[in-house]
Amino acid sequence: MPAPTPIAWNYNNHYHRFILSMMPRPCSRALEVGCGDGALAQQMMQFAGSVTGIDRSTDCVHLAQGNDVEGRVEYLCGDFLPCPLAPASFEFIASIAALHHMDEEHALRRMKELLKPGGTLAIIGLGKSRYPADLARDSVAVAFDRVHRLGSGYRESIAPQLSPVHTYRELRGMATRLLPGCHFKRRLLWRYSLTWSKPL
Repeated sequence: MPAPTPIAWNYNNHYHRFILSMMPRPCSRALEVGCGDGALAQQMMQFAGSVTGIDRSTDCVHLAQGNDVEGRVEYLCGDFLPCPLAPASFEFIASIAALHHMDEEHALRRMKELLKPGGTLAIIGLGKSRYPADLARDSVAVAFDRVHRLGSGYRESIAPQLSPVHTYRELRGMATRLLPGCHFKRRLLWRYSLTWSKPL
């Protein structure tokens, strides 16, 4: 089932449909790391028995709770890495534009630990461009961005912004080492996707 069309477009909700397409069917428990305004977590409820969203921004969590009129998503305010979540307790873990706000290697290890065997991890993340190698790709992204802003409007995310430290090549190497068999793909809009299924 496709995701509902966002009222206004931004770099993060552009990838909601991709994240939702990766969710197992059925899915008993799902987790979103860096839930922001809660829009994705609420859409994940279409396919999951329960969804937990975690964000260390108090403003984001309050906004997410206010947007969740049915109160179906569990929202936690705090740092994901030390949060006392039970190992192997989620069939699906998602994250958009949050991994670079943490120690990325530690965060990937933590997500791997929390995922049930057979479960799926789906990440949209940011990497650092290298010039002149990435100039052509980033130029296409700028043009794509302008077209979408004109056609769909634009709504900036309220989440804190931070420039990525690691290049896409470094992130690919890290992911391959920590999550054997993962699929890492460069995408437009200064993003990459990382998907992985935990072996049974």
